[in-house]
Amino acid sequence: MTTGGQPRQQQARGDAAVLLATKLLSPPIRPGLVPRPRLAERLRQGQRGPLTLISAPAGSGKTTAICTWLAASSARSVWLSLDAEDNDPARFWSYVCAACDRLAPGCGAPALGLLRAPQPAPLPVVASTLLNSLALLPPGDAPERAYVLILDDYQFIEAASIHESLALLVERLPPQLHLAITARADPPLPLARLRARGLLTELRANDLRFSLDEASTLIRDVSGLRLSERSIAALASRTEGWAAGLQLAALALHEQSDPEAFVAAFAGSHHYIVDYLAGEVIGQQPAHIRAFLLQTAILEQLCGPLCDALLGIDGAPQAPSRLQHAPAYSQLILAELQRKNLFLVPLDAERRWYRYHQLFADVLRARLYETAPEIVPTLHQRAAAWYAGELARSGPAYLDAAVRHAIAGGDSAAAAGLIEQSAEQLLRHGSFAELIQLLRALPAATVQRSPSLSILLARALFGAAEPDALPPLLDAIAAELPAASLPEAERRSIGAWAVALESQLLRVRGSYAAAIARANEALALLDEGDRHARGFVTMGLALALHMSGQLRAAVAPYQAAIGLLDAADRHNAITTRCLLGLLYRSLGRWADAAATFTQALACAEQHVLGAAVRLPTAGWAMIGLGELAYGRDDLAEAEHQLEAGVALAKQGGVRDALPFGYATLALLRQAQGRPEQARATSAAFLSFAAHDFNLPLVVGWAGAVDARLALVQGDLGRARQWAGGYTPPPGALFLSQAFELVTYLRILVAAGRAAEALALIDERLPAAEDGGDALLAIELLLLRASACGALGQAKAAHAALGRALEMAEPIGAPRLLLDAGAPTVSLPASAGPEPRDAARRAGALAEPLTPRELEILRRVAAGQSNQQIADALVLSVGTVKTHLHHLYGKLDARDRTHAAARARELGLLDES
Repeated sequence: MTTGGQPRQQQARGDAAVLLATKLLSPPIRPGLVPRPRLAERLRQGQRGPLTLISAPAGSGKTTAICTWLAASSARSVWLSLDAEDNDPARFWSYVCAACDRLAPGCGAPALGLLRAPQPAPLPVVASTLLNSLALLPPGDAPERAYVLILDDYQFIEAASIHESLALLVERLPPQLHLAITARADPPLPLARLRARGLLTELRANDLRFSLDEASTLIRDVSGLRLSERSIAALASRTEGWAAGLQLAALALHEQSDPEAFVAAFAGSHHYIVDYLAGEVIGQQPAHIRAFLLQTAILEQLCGPLCDALLGIDGAPQAPSRLQHAPAYSQLILAELQRKNLFLVPLDAERRWYRYHQLFADVLRARLYETAPEIVPTLHQRAAAWYAGELARSGPAYLDAAVRHAIAGGDSAAAAGLIEQSAEQLLRHGSFAELIQLLRALPAATVQRSPSLSILLARALFGAAEPDALPPLLDAIAAELPAASLPEAERRSIGAWAVALESQLLRVRGSYAAAIARANEALALLDEGDRHARGFVTMGLALALHMSGQLRAAVAPYQAAIGLLDAADRHNAITTRCLLGLLYRSLGRWADAAATFTQALACAEQHVLGAAVRLPTAGWAMIGLGELAYGRDDLAEAEHQLEAGVALAKQGGVRDALPFGYATLALLRQAQGRPEQARATSAAFLSFAAHDFNLPLVVGWAGAVDARLALVQGDLGRARQWAGGYTPPPGALFLSQAFELVTYLRILVAAGRAAEALALIDERLPAAEDGGDALLAIELLLLRASACGALGQAKAAHAALGRALEMAEPIGAPRLLLDAGAPTVSLPASAGPEPRDAARRAGALAEPLTPRELEILRRVAAGQSNQQIADALVLSVGTVKTHLHHLYGKLDARDRTHAAARARELGLLDES
């Protein structure tokens, strides 16, 4: 878990700086387009469903078809042009969120905030948060969906995590939004399932091919060429109706003295046509245009000042003397190229930024490397210098281009310097994948010899959940840092971060004592004002203390971490609160636990378009409240919180929360008398642990839950089978390990191995009590009472039970006693009084009241409203109403007043 970040206003400014506005503008419709009503109608009909896919080779007219359709549509649309740099998940989803902001201001902000956190949320969380915002968009009146999001050139996206999170978005798209994707090949999305359900509209190469009539219109009416029907048919046949081929042919035909002979002479595949016709087009341009095209071919995007820099205008070396007086020269050339329809695509309405058609750019670059390879490094260096200047003015939006051109120009040192200038901002935004990609683009030796670059890469790798890649980097830092020529403050910071990362690695590997020691060393090295780093280390320190059994000692660092994170990283602040809530629960401080989970819920709530929306991390807090309700034996409230929390965590991909939800939900189903559903929940937990969260702690926990249910349901054979493969781990026990141990001990007692269980209990009980683990201590004491009772040791059983009751009473957790089962209540009479249960006081009723019902009854009698009761007991108003309904039935009461009167008649209020 990484921490850190920045206040919301600063973050918002950083977000704007990172994104290129030109990528969010739809290409303008060129004049003279051939009308293609059949395509427009297909797309209009498809707009009634969630997804349209236009999958066809380059130059097929995919983008033009979308633009023409949307120009005639009343839908509010937003465009996102993708390129190779967008293969970074954080960058991709940042642009998607920014695009959605153009559908409705603020729509993408919550999800973008998660991405820009120093420890970004998992991609499913981001996608789910965005879905929640999109679902609030007002619907339209027409049958077609009111909003359209276009992802153009999706073939550049290769990251599996992007595909998976986009699939989540597609599968759960709200009914008012339509998604259109263009790509050169089918993306790995659930197309077959969507197709089978009638939710997918597809246009492919065959659909986009120009018919003979359309080709005739293009050649004759749009291009103004005079060709015979036979020649047009031949041209359409040999290009197979390929839009780019027809356009290239039309350009070449303009320069032919005998167009008919030209058409008859050429033949070949698409690639041949592109190479041949592009060559003809380039070769027929004036010399200054050819020079411009070749020298600017290295650019992904073009604007006048950037092209001027490449050409050496404005004082750059080797600038053509006749151009020295024309600083706007390149902008004029770009405008001329557009007028000539020379495969130049405008990227904004102001006609400032352009790009070449991709196939045309490929041909230009090939020509450049064939004819003038010696100038290529200089061109890249000039591009890098221009982008570096823009980087200083505009932030990291131009970082990729600056670094790429510097490396291509052979200046890795300059590239490294550019990365160092922007790295901290990328880390605080959570752009780990982007930073890793940039650093790995440098020569490996450059990074290895630089402690500054190595620590940046190590931090990014840990943030991206690649801890196994850290050791070589940390070794390199240790070797290079002593002799590195660095300012003392930077040397100290690098050393502190290295120690902090070592601490986190030790914790991940279970070496808690060493992790704690290294964390304290890191804190001693860090500057007091470095809240980012101190928050990162303090959270890790708290978690290491927690997992090592030092529960009381973990409270203060958790609280300190929250104080550091609240202003910097809301996502990790919520997570830290949930961890602290779990700690309070184990300590027996259930009121503090409830308050902490409730605070986490409040932190996870945000407003989008005037409506309250909870971040998926809230699912963990709801699960925590559900666990507390289950312990209080408030099964209705537990069910409400657990089901909602598991659903939200599952939807948002909050994997760490789901084991807690599955485990308690399975026990709840059993307590409700629903054994089949309990087994189904356990099976879901087992599958999740094996396939989605293959971590030994979680796998062992799922197996223990299944064994616990088998024991309670009377399948001792299956329970014993699990116990046969279990070995109690040495040392302190984390929450899941404690559950496994208690399950194992219960099975031993049930299987007649009470003496063996008693020995293990006596071995483990002191550590639980000394470490402050009240819940584990109570369960071990109850088990000790059971084991001693089974061995006929009545006095020892009575003493253990008394201590358990004494510890449990302040907590108010009767379910601990109920789940202890028959062995506890079957103690010999001389062992002492049975466990106190508030529900037994209502013995005059046919069906006794639960402790929660008694508490609500007291508050009803005191005149509290449903909302006041809900706030006081951390319940929903709906849950309070459910309890009241049960109360009326048990008391045979008509309403609240009657229920209070009946309770006084029965002496329930006096006795409570």
